Amino acid sequence: MKSVICAIVFFVLVCHTFYTSQALTCYSCSGPMNQSHDCEVNVTAKNLTQECSPGFVCTVFIEKSDNQSFITRLCHQPNECEILEKANTTHGLGFKTITYCTTCNTSLCNVGNSGNSYISSSSWIIISLGVTFMGIFSTNVA
Repeated sequence: MKSVICAIVFFVLVCHTFYTSQALTCYSCSGPMNQSHDCEVNVTAKNLTQECSPGFVCTVFIEKSDNQSFITRLCHQPNECEILEKANTTHGLGFKTITYCTTCNTSLCNVGNSGNSYISSSSWIIISLGVTFMGIFSTNVA
């Protein structure tokens, strides 16, 4: 029984590795916040997507310019938030300030905005398997 479980775990991990090594599809848009713009409130209902180049991740960042905030979703290099943060502090980006930035690495994961955390579907699978195995092993011990 344990060998079957190990085979299943191995298969899931191989599939996960293959899936995450493929090019991502990310939401791609930009628009003002607090004005019911599609990029802020309706991104999943619209076809606002872009296929990323290999090695890129999905990004969401919010920048403030004067009294207006803008949200941007797109494909970027994995270290884009660090680049934006450094530009914020060293060069000031003109009159813009990045107030929020995050990256994620599964397709269409950049749907949320500030305050939301990203847990990919593959992470949920791994969490579910862990809970299942804990249940299996705890029943065998008793």
